[in-house]
Amino acid sequence: MRHLLLGAVLGLVILVLGMTSLFLGSHGTHPGEVIASLNHFDPQNSTHVIVWRLRLPRFATAVVAGLGLGAATAVIQSMTRNPLAEPGLLGINSGAALFVTLGLVFWQADSAAAMMVMAMLGAAAAGAVVLMVGGAFSGTADPIRLVLAGAAFSAVIAAFTIMLLLNYPSVFVAFRYWDAGGVAPRPWPLILLGAAMVGLGALVAAAAARSLDALALGQDLGKAMGASTRRAWGLGSVSVVILCGSATALVGPIGFLGLAAAVASRRLCRGGLMTVAPIAALFASAVLLAADLIGRRLASPAEMQAGLVCGLLGAPVFVAIARRSRVVTA
Repeated sequence: MRHLLLGAVLGLVILVLGMTSLFLGSHGTHPGEVIASLNHFDPQNSTHVIVWRLRLPRFATAVVAGLGLGAATAVIQSMTRNPLAEPGLLGINSGAALFVTLGLVFWQADSAAAMMVMAMLGAAAAGAVVLMVGGAFSGTADPIRLVLAGAAFSAVIAAFTIMLLLNYPSVFVAFRYWDAGGVAPRPWPLILLGAAMVGLGALVAAAAARSLDALALGQDLGKAMGASTRRAWGLGSVSVVILCGSATALVGPIGFLGLAAAVASRRLCRGGLMTVAPIAALFASAVLLAADLIGRRLASPAEMQAGLVCGLLGAPVFVAIARRSRVVTA
């Protein structure tokens, strides 16, 4: 019952933050005009156009990306039994960055749609390689092996990305904006595609939830309870790649957001993955919306990227968690 109440509260917070985001921006808007645009859209009214083509898509982008990042982090923490784990450990952010850079260098893919496609492909490719090396699909994976594989592969990809940027400085401006991690109004077809992918990732995570909860007690005890290590790790890993890849494609790499959301959800409500993941998803959406609003007001009329705000707010949280936690490997 507690998690249902918490979910309702977080949903209300997201709604309030979303409504607030419709009223705030570099372009001054009268509250009455904003409300009127929601009831009767007039394509000849500039305020109505701003609300429907910029602010509503921006709100939807933040919600979808937050849901994906929060749920993905909850899943990977359940898999690794590590409260400091986040999707970046699977090389997803690094893979997305590499493919975005390749798209900019070789195909001049600097549009929002093209960069999203390249980011999704890169996230999926890097995640698949790390999972294969880490043994997620062969049933031989363990938390330490997966983390080491992800860290090593991420370092190699990051070095290659930097080499490309140094040799092609003309693409650095476009890459820099994406790499900072920011909420921007995306085309509705891409937002809907991202939402569909997040929904698919959530379904895959749900299929693995029971086994992952059993394995969280220890692999030997989990197997004794009928959990399949290979199935749990395989489904869990695929769900993380889909969830985080979709979110990264929409808003770029945003650090600490999923970590803070997953930790907060586990502290606020007790339960298995099916309880924690939805709360973490809602929490991450609320935090991302708040970070976007803060960034828009701090540097008004310019903007500070939401990824930078999340980093400033999340770094102390990461340090606090690191001081109080330990990794479980068996």
